[in-house]
Amino acid sequence: IVWGGFVIMTAGGSEEKVKKGKGIITASVIGLAILFGSWLIVTVITTFLKTGA
Repeated sequence: IVWGGFVIMTAGGSEEKVKKGKGIITASVIGLAILFGSWLIVTVITTFLKTGA
């Protein structure tokens, strides 16, 4: 996310670089959502296994 912001800030008005920076940020946010979702699934499953529910 930080790298995408850096690319946008240093684009110097280049639409191509701004688009690239936005793509980096979008991919980062999607990756974080997948990471959080995976963590949540594992946490829920292990909680159910520990409690025997």
